[in-house]
Amino acid sequence: MLDELMTQLRAMHNQLESMRDRGLAIRGELEKLRFTARSRDQLAQVSVNGLGRVVDLQLDLSATRPENLRRLSSAILSAAEDARQQAAATSSERLSEVFGDVVKDVQGTSELT
Repeated sequence: MLDELMTQLRAMHNQLESMRDRGLAIRGELEKLRFTARSRDQLAQVSVNGLGRVVDLQLDLSATRPENLRRLSSAILSAAEDARQQAAATSSERLSEVFGDVVKDVQGTSELT
């Protein structure tokens, strides 16, 4: 009985290690991906990596005009949010390949809070 339990625990441990290794590999892939979005008014363009970190910000030359300065922060935030949503969709897809329903359960929980 104890031997059978130990065998099952080893198998679970090996499976978890395999999932961890695949998860780390996916994380490395996601860090290299780039997602770019531009604000509707074309003032700002933001690029994020697959983890959602901002890696580039481009501003149109007209962004520094006095009439555009008030809109600039919302343009940047809007473009950043769009790029992050692209990254999140790809990240979720890649992670669910490895972790299956666990990712969906976590996302469902985070959407509720």
